[in-house]
Amino acid sequence: MARKPDPPPITNQASLARMPFLPQSRSIMQSMAREYGLDIVTLLESQSTAAIRARGHQRLLESIVSSAGIDHSSSIDLYTSEGRMIEIFSYLYALMVVCASADKALGRRWAHGEAMRAKALIESDPHMLEQVALTYLGDVNLDPENISIGLLDWLELSPRISGDNWRLIHQDLEDGRVMLGGGIQGQKRVARLLLERVRDAITESIEERSSRLDDETASHLAESVAIFESELRLNHSSEVELTEVNEGDLPPCMQVIISELSEGVNVNHTGRLFLASMAHTIGWTIEQTKSLFQKAPDYDAGTTTYQLGQIYETKYTPAGCPKMKVNRNCPVQLGDNSLCDQSWMTHPLKYLKARQRDRRRDAPLEAAGVPSKDTTLPEGAIDNE
Repeated sequence: MARKPDPPPITNQASLARMPFLPQSRSIMQSMAREYGLDIVTLLESQSTAAIRARGHQRLLESIVSSAGIDHSSSIDLYTSEGRMIEIFSYLYALMVVCASADKALGRRWAHGEAMRAKALIESDPHMLEQVALTYLGDVNLDPENISIGLLDWLELSPRISGDNWRLIHQDLEDGRVMLGGGIQGQKRVARLLLERVRDAITESIEERSSRLDDETASHLAESVAIFESELRLNHSSEVELTEVNEGDLPPCMQVIISELSEGVNVNHTGRLFLASMAHTIGWTIEQTKSLFQKAPDYDAGTTTYQLGQIYETKYTPAGCPKMKVNRNCPVQLGDNSLCDQSWMTHPLKYLKARQRDRRRDAPLEAAGVPSKDTTLPEGAIDNE
């Protein structure tokens, strides 16, 4: 994506909070991290940052369920330091969740949702439109009477937009520039072109940060990742590229419960609820999950179908490791499984996502004929970016 090497400075902190995707926002993000003592662990786990995570979840959910993207209106007061912190770091948190997911469709939906939000913001604010245009367009003239952009920008961005009115043959050209018109109409047209640039910028940030996301940080995000991958399947099943779940990816607790049911063991209620909620979270159908229970001693097809339907509709979050241990559904003792022994391994979904990340990391080596190694995920300092 073409962009100016030196984007113009933006001093309005509220504007930077509204548009945290801009390269100019990095400085305010860094200064706020120092001011509030924010690092990755604090962002992901501290009670003091719960409002940030809640806003990040809202951004992700709106990008999935709304065709209009993320709502550009907000009750957060961006003229306070705390409000700006929540808005800026909620964007970063949502970005990290997307990077920790193996589902490219989730990344596409979120990038589009954020770009749609940006479009709505800059359409309504000429000053913000100017800031974004001068950042992302190589050649733009924002004359209120007739906005124009260079032909190269037009040829890159306009083919992605449907409609004959975006074809070059229907444009007014002057001295190698495309004239977009004046007033509100001109602003709307340049905002639509900028949507493509903003989406590109966010997509690039997903790709770049994904390459640097360490396994331990990804494990902390596994529960949120599972929630939004499940939400995406529910709302956009045709877009979903399901990540293959191999038998070896399944956490030991899930494997043991499946094995016990297949042998006719009467697994307790918490074990059955856990299995059903895990199956739903990773994308198995009710029929696939139902087959796991067919050899249970008290199996009844109608009752099982009804109960699974309730669990799938309610979208239970699977129980974490502490609860599994309390209810005697965890089969692992210290030293049995090096991955389970990690201090951050507090949820079976973290195990599943860690195993999938291991497979993705080893796949290029195996394709080249290099044997994959038995990798224990590292325990250490979290990448404090």
